[in-house]
Formats: sequence, structure tokens, C-alpha cells
Amino acid sequence: MTIQYILFPYHLGRPGVGSAKGALRFLKKGRELISVKIKKNDDENVAIAKVNARLAKAVAKAVKKERVPLVISGNCNASLGMMAGLKSKKTGIIWFDSHGDFNTPQTSPSGYFDGMPLAVLTGHCYPRLLKKIGMREPLSESLVLLVGLQSLDPKEKTALKKSRVGMISLKNIRQKGIKKCLLPKLKKLESKVSGIYLHFDIDVLAPKLAPGVDFRCRDGLSLKEARGAFRLIAKHFPVKGVSLTCYNPEKDKQNKTLKSAVLLIRQIVDNLK
Repeated sequence: MTIQYILFPYHLGRPGVGSAKGALRFLKKGRELISVKIKKNDDENVAIAKVNARLAKAVAKAVKKERVPLVISGNCNASLGMMAGLKSKKTGIIWFDSHGDFNTPQTSPSGYFDGMPLAVLTGHCYPRLLKKIGMREPLSESLVLLVGLQSLDPKEKTALKKSRVGMISLKNIRQKGIKKCLLPKLKKLESKVSGIYLHFDIDVLAPKLAPGVDFRCRDGLSLKEARGAFRLIAKHFPVKGVSLTCYNPEKDKQNKTLKSAVLLIRQIVDNLK
């Protein structure tokens, strides 16, 4: 299976700031670099729509060539361009993240857009933005599995409990182990999808492994737990696309996060072969 590496160096639609720089640390020959001209007067949502529409085209091109797009991105909103480019109602998402990313403008305490991508994808806010990116219909909540959760805003937590989104908290993983938590959820999802988009926010890792993130939590997955999860997922589903997001080199210590990211990418690629 051929991997198409796509570097998406944007933070909330803007290049050259914070976690936007993370993707550029992976710049090598043969890897596609997404470049979009953003005007100074473009507001955040316009910029996010522009860059993700361009990403969607790159993902669709990779799929047409029968390659698996692996996107390295500044933010989790790259998931919007990824899903628009995959163009399949039957593609589910397994979303590794310490946070839910399920806020809306009405529930978010901060209004931070990158706390909302999963809510956007499932049709809870910004429907016009989603259509501008190229995704005509939102994704069914039942096709989403969140793994590694440990930090939710109060109203976001309520919304997730009312939803059909599958959830595995870090607390549950600590109590039962990654395999026992994941297997039943994968079997439930297996009958509903034709493939999986694997989304990995690097802040889901333990802080000693990934200090270079903007929203660090007290705990997180070990590399062994992440590798075990990838192996299980690859056994149950065709992986249609992968994204690794939210690495901020400005906050990294001794390149610890970069080293963890490289190990994760190698593990993912090995499981796709």
C-alpha cells in the first residue's frame, strides 16, 4: 500500500505561527506541501475554509491514485479537508484526542474553533463552512469513535453524552487496558463502515512523551498503548486516511514530541503494509 504524505502547515487557517510550524519539521523530498494564499482581511473561518478546500483536493487526488493520504497538520480542523477529500459516507472516524473537539459556538467557553471540528463534521455547527470545503452532508455520529478522552468542557460533555458518538476515556483504558476497551467498540463500528479515517491529535500522548502541544493534560497514552490500538484498528478496517495533528515545536523539549511523532508515523505505516 502506497502512502501519500501531505504536509498542511496551518494554524486556524494561518501559516507560520505556533503549531502551523510543526508540519514543516517533516518536510522531505516527495512529500506534498499544501500552500494557499490567505489575504490579510480574510477572517478565521474564511481562511480555514480556503486551506481545507485545498487539502480536500490533495486528499482526493491521492485517493484517485489509490494511495492512502497521511496528513501532518497544525490543527485538528484538517479533519474537515480530509473527510471532504475522502468523499465517502461509509468512512468512519477513530479520533484519538485528550479533548472532545465537540464544542459549538453556543457551548464553547472560549469560542476556539479548533475545539469544534468534530461538531462541524457531524452537523452541529458551521454547515456553510463544511459545504465550502466540499463536504455536502455531515457525518453520522454513530460512525465516530473518540479514544483517550480526559478533558471536556461542561456543556460539551453533556452534548457528547446525548450523542451517538462512541467514547473511550483514558480512565477506562487505565482500568481495563486498551485492548479490552477498544475491541467491543471496533466490532460495533465494523458493521457500519467500509473503512476508517484515523485521526491522531498528539496531545493524547502522556506529557513526558509529547510536551510540545498547546493544550497539555496531566496524563495520556503510552506509545505502547497507541501502537497496540493501531494494530487492532488495522486488523478490523481498511484505513482510508490518517492525520497527525497539533505538534507545536515552539513548546517542545529536546525534540521529545517530534521523536514520538516519528515513531507513531512509522507504526501506522507498518500496520498499513
